[in-house]
Amino acid sequence: MPTHIRGQHKVVGTFCVAVALAFLVAGGVLAAILRTQLAQPGEHLLHARTYKELASLHGTFSVFLFLMPAWAGLGFAVVPLQVGAGRLAFPRLAVASATMFVGGGVLLVAATLTWDRGVPQSWALDPANFAPHRYGHAPELWLMGLALVGLAVIAGAVNLLTTALAGRSPGMAWDDVPLFTRSMVVSSAVLLLAVPALLAGLALLYLQHHSGGRAFDIARGGDPLVWHQLFWFFAYPALWAMVIPALGAVSEIVDASGAARGARSREMGLAIAAVGVFAFTGWGSELAGDTSVPKAVFIVGGLLTVAAAAGVALTWLDVLRRGRPTLNLPTAHALVVVLLLAAGLAGTAVMRALPLTRGGVFTYWWVASWHTLLVGVATLGIVTALCYWAPAIWGRYVSGGLGSLQLLLIGGGAVLTVVPMFVLGAQVMYRSTATYSSGDGWTVANLIATAGSYVLAIGVVVFIVNLLTVAAGRTQTAPATDPWELAPAEVAS
Repeated sequence: MPTHIRGQHKVVGTFCVAVALAFLVAGGVLAAILRTQLAQPGEHLLHARTYKELASLHGTFSVFLFLMPAWAGLGFAVVPLQVGAGRLAFPRLAVASATMFVGGGVLLVAATLTWDRGVPQSWALDPANFAPHRYGHAPELWLMGLALVGLAVIAGAVNLLTTALAGRSPGMAWDDVPLFTRSMVVSSAVLLLAVPALLAGLALLYLQHHSGGRAFDIARGGDPLVWHQLFWFFAYPALWAMVIPALGAVSEIVDASGAARGARSREMGLAIAAVGVFAFTGWGSELAGDTSVPKAVFIVGGLLTVAAAAGVALTWLDVLRRGRPTLNLPTAHALVVVLLLAAGLAGTAVMRALPLTRGGVFTYWWVASWHTLLVGVATLGIVTALCYWAPAIWGRYVSGGLGSLQLLLIGGGAVLTVVPMFVLGAQVMYRSTATYSSGDGWTVANLIATAGSYVLAIGVVVFIVNLLTVAAGRTQTAPATDPWELAPAEVAS
């Protein structure tokens, strides 16, 4: 096999991760601005409309332009190494995926800068923002940007599924496939089923704006609730699909560092697969105000998803119980992810079981639960995975000193941010709150959450500096095989 083809998947994967980190910074800056607004009562920094617009951009950048390309890039770089393929099944399709991620980001930024009256006030969008022939071309740029990202995700999912399922080395059984690759298979399958629903909804929104379509126009016989159902049929499983690779990465690290190596890998793999299956049974729990959805069914579905993820965590604890794990930088990161996953699952269970209470979907409890999963588990999971596979991808370790500092800041910042959010939910602060009065009693919790977000942001900066030191060749060179003295041999470069 030509050398340039054999190593291309690492280059494309690294590029996707770099693009994702750029939008992580953008989303993080927006998050810091939003938290600064809520640190004190009153509209002392932003008007309510501007706050909601920035919140929409924060959600869009964080999910579509950070989490999705980051996990795709890690999959491109690591999966071929783990299955002994040496390359992705479709190298050119991987390049196309990376290009579409960039193109989607450029279109979304262009839409942000040219929208006449500001961007949508929710990352879940609102058909009213796409009224026929209004607001210029920005709404169409926004829709095309999201569609390009969706197509990039589908192309990446097809590539990873084909590589993992059809590109394995001869004689490699499914039980021999490392847990991260198994989790990428599950995540890719979920996205492959969920993203077409988003693309269908975006096409209908485009027709509404460009050609006067009526699918979501209540004044012309349409129903805007159809859009929200399409969106959450995509978004709920897709958000869990961003958590699933983190479960796989941590499972692999915990399994490899435990005394009984491989003893519970099958159970971990089955529990991760169950998360992917049950993720499609709980999407209606995000539509608690929609009387057309069967609430009881989706409450059970949401709780089953949480139970499956809890099953993964329980297997981790069993592996750790059997013997003292080998403690190194990736293992330390993984242990913090375990703690944050436990908190996120507990909060999510309350939210799914009691959707219309102070711990339900309309309060800040929702914000706390999803941020614990997406920041504490998915984002810290990306940091953990990059620390663990840096030797395999780039041939060098990350800096141990900077790595310890980033873990302290990101892990501690995440805790300081989300714990007060749970308190705010219990105090019935609604999730769309853009300002509040001093008499509401929310100032202290908001101030602590804001301080936590600053700490978290500094941790992300330290992490990026750490990766730059690797790219500059200033860190220790890693051996070609078993760099952590616990990693499966398949991940060696």
